Amino acid sequence: MLARSAALFLRSLANDYQARLRDDCMATCARLGFSLDVFSADNDPDRQLAQIQQFLKTTRRGSTAILVSPVRERELFIAAYDGIRKGLVWVVLNRSSGYLRELREQFPGSLVFSVTPDQHEIGTIQGRQFKLMLPDGGELFYLGGSRPIGCSGERIRTSGPRVFAHG
Repeated sequence: MLARSAALFLRSLANDYQARLRDDCMATCARLGFSLDVFSADNDPDRQLAQIQQFLKTTRRGSTAILVSPVRERELFIAAYDGIRKGLVWVVLNRSSGYLRELREQFPGSLVFSVTPDQHEIGTIQGRQFKLMLPDGGELFYLGGSRPIGCSGERIRTSGPRVFAHG
C-alpha cells in the first residue's frame, strides 16, 4: 500500500538548507495530495529519535512515508526497524546510512532507501577549486559547515584522491 501521508524529520529549521527542504517537501506533498507532518530536532539527536519514536506510536500501519534528515545516523536504526516493521516507507535524506542495506535484506518487500548527492564528486569538485585558488600550493583553511563531524557525507566527500595536493 502506498503512503498517503508523510512525516519529515529535520535536523533544524534554523538552517536555510533544512528550511528549503521543508518547503520543497510541503509543496510536493500538497501537489500530490499527501498530508505532511514536519518536525525539527534543533540539532539534538536524542530529540530527533524521541520525535520519531513518538510519531511511530501514533501512526497507522502502512500509511506513512518517513523522511529523515538525520542529526546522527547510527541512532536511528531501531526507529527505522520499527517503522519498516509497521509497513512504513523509510527514506534517509542527504546521507547514505549503512543500516539501510541490512533493513532492505530483512524486509525485501519494503521501500527503504536514501536520497543523497554524489558526495565523492562534490569532494572532487572542491579539490579542483582548491587547486585553482592555489596553483603553486600553499595552505587553505577549509570550513566544512555545521554538519556532524564524521557523518557519511563528510567522510565520502573528503575521501579519495587529493586533487588539491601540490607536488
